[in-house]
Amino acid sequence: MRVHGLKAGIFSVALGLAASATAETSVQTTVAPGVALSPAEEAAKASSIQSEASSLPGRISQLLSEAKKENDVIRSSCLKRKLKQANAASSAVSGRMAKLQSASTATQREHEYRILLLLQQKVSTINQEAGQCAGQNQYQSGGSSVTTTIAAGTTQQNPATVSAPPPDAAASVGIGVPPPVSSSM
Repeated sequence: MRVHGLKAGIFSVALGLAASATAETSVQTTVAPGVALSPAEEAAKASSIQSEASSLPGRISQLLSEAKKENDVIRSSCLKRKLKQANAASSAVSGRMAKLQSASTATQREHEYRILLLLQQKVSTINQEAGQCAGQNQYQSGGSSVTTTIAAGTTQQNPATVSAPPPDAAASVGIGVPPPVSSSM
């Protein structure tokens, strides 16, 4: 029975990860599946990933300092979380880059390179989310105005000042006349 509960728990975690993966924006890598790169090409791409990951915390720090200057608590809180994530991703990329450089077999190099590609996607996602944190106020609507066009041939009477119809007209259409009292009670 405990094994069944464990299987159900693992399944629900996997299902949740699959659902969150489909909800996020996918990032395309430049390497097609099954295409082998030379070690030099892998190293160049990995270096590019590392520079992207190492520059991200600095960018987020600048956005965070701007939010703090503006005393925007919501943006600051969001950007603090993204800065922590960016620092963690940058550290992970640096560690994997070191492992890639010290890999002794092609299998190890391919493994570390694929992990770097996944980390690149994570760095890109964090970058997009940090931009959303910083740009929250861009989507607030400003003042609005209403323009009314009155068709030709209609009366120019203000509807707020329209008087009630004459009593005989209201009675003919049943407005204002109470229903007859029922005697059966």
